Amino acid sequence: ADLDGQTCVSQGYAAGTLACRSNCLFDYANCTRCGNANIDAGESCDGANLNSQSCASQGFVAGTLDCNANCTFNYSECHMCGNLAVNPGEQCDGANLNMQGCVSQGYFTGTLACGGDCLFDFSGCTNCGNGTVNAGEQCDGGDLASQTCVTRGFVAGSLSCETGCTFNTSACNMCGNNVIDAGEPCDGTNLNGQTCVSQGFAAGTLACSACGFNTSGCWSWTTVSAGGFHSCGVRSNGSARCWGDNSYGKLGGTGIDPVTPTGLTSGVTAISAGDNHTCAVVGGAAKCWGYNANGQLGEGTNTDSSVPVQVYFLTTNVTMVTAGSMHSCAIMNNNAFCWGHNGSGQLGDGTNTSRNMFDIVSGPLLNVTSISGGYSHTCAVASSAAKCWGDNEFGQLGDGTASGRSTPVSVTGLSGTATFISAGQYHSCGIKNAQAYCWGYNEDGTLGDGTSTESHIPVPVVNN
Repeated sequence: ADLDGQTCVSQGYAAGTLACRSNCLFDYANCTRCGNANIDAGESCDGANLNSQSCASQGFVAGTLDCNANCTFNYSECHMCGNLAVNPGEQCDGANLNMQGCVSQGYFTGTLACGGDCLFDFSGCTNCGNGTVNAGEQCDGGDLASQTCVTRGFVAGSLSCETGCTFNTSACNMCGNNVIDAGEPCDGTNLNGQTCVSQGFAAGTLACSACGFNTSGCWSWTTVSAGGFHSCGVRSNGSARCWGDNSYGKLGGTGIDPVTPTGLTSGVTAISAGDNHTCAVVGGAAKCWGYNANGQLGEGTNTDSSVPVQVYFLTTNVTMVTAGSMHSCAIMNNNAFCWGHNGSGQLGDGTNTSRNMFDIVSGPLLNVTSISGGYSHTCAVASSAAKCWGDNEFGQLGDGTASGRSTPVSVTGLSGTATFISAGQYHSCGIKNAQAYCWGYNEDGTLGDGTSTESHIPVPVVNN
């Protein structure tokens, strides 16, 4: 055991354990030169000295060659990744996925790739679409993870899931919080300062429904009619109003002007005020009220009525009514019908007999589009031609004579393209080719031709 103070190092080795043989000579079997940075016999490398070797020279594709403490090569950082062959320790290599895909790796769908380290790249794989919310997903198909528009911070709506498994809140809304949010014109009682008037109506009560304006309570006047001592009109919501003198019940109701005729809160499309009675079209039916001594209400009696009554037979397809002085007329199915006082033949039925129920105007007139009752005469547009009948003392029938007629006669020069007609007390007016014409009594310049001369044929209204 006496080595005389010698060691492997003192004997020229790099390290190790020196021993003594039985013949008293040093035993260098456990001494080594590994660690002196020189490549000695039996060494592949020594420390940083790799003897000019690398992973590639050792048969690998790439990597970092190292030297073990025993001066043998350390291949742990060398690899075969990049040779397109799946070698031990590799999941894949380049385009070689070893016949694997996202599905075989436990995903629902997607595109599997290979990383530069020859390990699978799952970034293109996804479980989105399997109907179950997985890590990284907000939702999946119908599985919204118990979320709703409300839990996502909205007031109401329908939450859904995008194909990318993220929430689609496009159908969610803030409607109902009484605050005007983006895309909302109103919310609850918050109308954002708007009214029926600002929305283009005459008056009414504006409301908000589902954060959109509800204008059902708003209205504008769509038509008005001036009678002898009262007036009536129709609003855009289909209700009727009348105002003025209410003798004989011609307003159709009671209360503060304007009065709503009984039952005429909707469905009214036309109205006409006569001297002491009124007629209207309600839901396609003709109704009249007021003075009825001459049967001008048309319901089969001569009894006045302060509420609207149904005109006999004219229950559907009525498009226009007119209340004259003491008679009435209507258009139904493009035919003209009249009833009431007939002393001058203003009913157009070929007689002078008054009627408390309708009679069809003789001809009969076809394709009637406009009708108007005057004091004791009536005019209409039929098949684009102007026709008049009844009293003709001042030439108000426009046929070039002063002879009364109990059946329709053609108005001179107003055929073919007449579009509208109106009968006054002793004169009449019409429109043809956008030009206004008048005929009959003219002492007060009622014909508008710049004179006060009576005319038995139409004269053009002066276009000043």
